[in-house]
Amino acid sequence: MKSNSFCTLAEKDAEYFAERPNKFEMVSCPKKERNCKNYLKEINNRYLESEIYRENKEYQNSIAALKNAFNYTTELKESPCNKCAEFFQTNIVQSLESIHHEIHKMSVGLFRTKRYNLSYLIAGDVLNELKIAATDFKKLKMKRA
Repeated sequence: MKSNSFCTLAEKDAEYFAERPNKFEMVSCPKKERNCKNYLKEINNRYLESEIYRENKEYQNSIAALKNAFNYTTELKESPCNKCAEFFQTNIVQSLESIHHEIHKMSVGLFRTKRYNLSYLIAGDVLNELKIAATDFKKLKMKRA
């Protein structure tokens, strides 16, 4: 009897995701994780998705995944949760800055390539957009305080 020794792409992706640790973990939460748990899972999934795209040099998909993760953070508006949201946003912006810098390094020098020019421009635009959104989020937080 033959056994199928292959697995589907979805199964391989599930294994690949399972091997990687989450970027963000819940250490202590004043709301006993009632509000944050679902958001944290989605933010981690998008962040992990972004990292995988980045490793495969699919920068536009990586940028889109980070933007989606950032958008999830803006839904954490309640008083104790907005501190976590601000922390997530800062890390996401730093990751996007890192991607932007990585693409820039590939587009200068002796072995430069124009292949990633569009990704570089998109990363710059999204980076500026997220920085403005993070600043607006902080202002909104200050108004509520």
